[in-house]
Amino acid sequence: MRAFKEAFSESIHNHENGLYIWLDEYDESNSLLFEHEQESIVVQIFCFAGRSGKEKDTFFRLCAEKLSAAGEDTNGLVMFISDIGMTDWCIAGENAEAFFSGS
Repeated sequence: MRAFKEAFSESIHNHENGLYIWLDEYDESNSLLFEHEQESIVVQIFCFAGRSGKEKDTFFRLCAEKLSAAGEDTNGLVMFISDIGMTDWCIAGENAEAFFSGS
C-alpha cells in the first residue's frame, strides 16, 4: 500500500490526507476479465477530476517501479483511475463543490 500512496503523492500532488486506500483481495473465481494463471494486482482509484494524462501516466509508472522494487511481479498489474466530478461526490450531506466552497 505504501507504494501506491507514495506514487500518488509524487505524481499527482494530492493533499497528504486526501488519499484513502481500500485494499481488497482479488478473487479470480469471480471474474471473467482475467483468464490467465498469473497473479493479478488490480487497483482502482476514485478521485476528483482534474488530473492531467501526464500525471496519471507518471502515477502508473511510479506504482509499477515501486512495486517492482518491493519484489512484486508487475506483469499482472492492472490499474484504473476513475475521475469523479465535484458535484458527484457527497461530503457531510452536500456535494463536494458546495462543501469546499463553503456555501
